[in-house]
Amino acid sequence: MPSLRIGTANQVKVIASGALGGGSGGRLSLLADVDASDLQDGSILVYQASSNAFITTKNFPAAIIDGGVF
Repeated sequence: MPSLRIGTANQVKVIASGALGGGSGGRLSLLADVDASDLQDGSILVYQASSNAFITTKNFPAAIIDGGVF
């Protein structure tokens, strides 16, 4: 299990163990506010206000994508 120690000899030391960020291999689908029950190739995460969660979908409704002016 990875651990992290932060501080110097004159500071309070904090020791944390468990999964730490930076490529630890976590999954978005394991987050409490992500519903990945309809996961398919090409899916994206879209926030759904009625369920107060992110859902996986292949449709991108109510989206305005502005690529800017070149």
